[in-house]
Amino acid sequence: MNSLDSGHEPLGSLTNIEELERRLSSPSDIASERLYALGHEGHGLAQPLVLMLREAAEIWMSSMNSPSSVSKHARNAVSTVSSEEKKDDGDVNLALPEELNKQAVTKMHETQYLHRALSLHLAVGRYDSTLAEEMGKEGSHSLLSRLARFDLNAINHNWSEEDEDAIVELQDLACEIGSLSSGAFPMKYSPYTKEEMLKRLPLHFMMKPVATAGCANELEECKEQSVLINQVSIRQSAQEDVGFVMWPSAVVLSSWIISNPSLVHGRSIIELGAGCGLVGLVTAGVVKNTNCLMGCDSASSPPKSGAKVIMTDFNEVVLKNIKRNIHLNTVGDFARAEKLDFYEQSGSNGAGGWLDGLGERREAVDLVLAADVICKPEDAVAASNTIFDCLKPGGEAYVVSADAAHRFGVERFESECIRLGMIVCTTDVNELYNGQLLLEQSLGQTSGFIEGMMLTMFHITKLR
Repeated sequence: MNSLDSGHEPLGSLTNIEELERRLSSPSDIASERLYALGHEGHGLAQPLVLMLREAAEIWMSSMNSPSSVSKHARNAVSTVSSEEKKDDGDVNLALPEELNKQAVTKMHETQYLHRALSLHLAVGRYDSTLAEEMGKEGSHSLLSRLARFDLNAINHNWSEEDEDAIVELQDLACEIGSLSSGAFPMKYSPYTKEEMLKRLPLHFMMKPVATAGCANELEECKEQSVLINQVSIRQSAQEDVGFVMWPSAVVLSSWIISNPSLVHGRSIIELGAGCGLVGLVTAGVVKNTNCLMGCDSASSPPKSGAKVIMTDFNEVVLKNIKRNIHLNTVGDFARAEKLDFYEQSGSNGAGGWLDGLGERREAVDLVLAADVICKPEDAVAASNTIFDCLKPGGEAYVVSADAAHRFGVERFESECIRLGMIVCTTDVNELYNGQLLLEQSLGQTSGFIEGMMLTMFHITKLR
């Protein structure tokens, strides 16, 4: 994520579209600007972006009065945007003059500028669906709708083919931006409040290795990680939606992993019940760093260590959000999201192998990771079955969970693992590294964290 120091120029003061394109060129850049805009400018990032798009449309329209762009007969036919029109949820009058010089629209600088403004909105919306929704509610949808509805045939003008293509391309861009909306298009003008936008920001976790961890002799590998986590913004409606938000055990397990990088070296890895994905993202970050230390040309190259991080969940909405967070944290070469349902695993595959969302048998792994995956007694049975099937003989799992006072069914988990012939060792998290895995600042961002709650780490081994 970009460093946002005191010299950071507010986006709202920028008129150079090249600078905007540079500042918003990746999901992490956009997340940084969203955080900065709300923290330092007092408004969200959607506002300056929509203002920029409206300005581009207005400049494009007013340029029709220019002698260099419009024929003598058409020069007085252009209607500029009235103040009343601008008040109408950001609507802009997109009526065009009846006569334009041949190829005028195609050659106009203003057309090219509007094209770039629309292209920037499209790229930003693809990178960040939350921001795309905020821009729609800020007024961009009304503008895009009018542009998309512009009817070439309603104007008595002999358009050149180039001009028609230029206008249709602007319309296509407007429609494509509108299609990014998960709801109805166009959205009604109803900007989010600052308080609402603050809740929609990605969570920022600074994961650091603990000072006394086993990586003391491999400090280069124990790099801290800045991880951004989008939670699912729609309301939870059932227990199956628990992966919409962050839970405390994921912070603890992530801290454990970053403090013990050798745990993932050269191993195939699966995270169960990944939820928002912090554990898998941190693990992928360790693999990425290890890959670079092994002499790769780029940290974005596929892992040479052989480690693969498969981040799984059964909820389709959660899986979509995991993919979004993988992209946000630029670990796409080191992690992937796949569907796995605990309740589809039998717990009888001694050689190892799990069933994916299509019911196909998948290869067993060396290491299983899971955090806060048990919410009821049946989950303890299903989770133990899943761990058994996922692991190769000799493989191991690390599972962190709150105790039975906060997670019903956890008390059955150890016995269910033993029933399947696996060896289980449990440790109170407070006893690991003198409690340093309990990062108060990060835990405070999670759901369901209560000061003093007991967390347990289960180390599970599948016998050969």
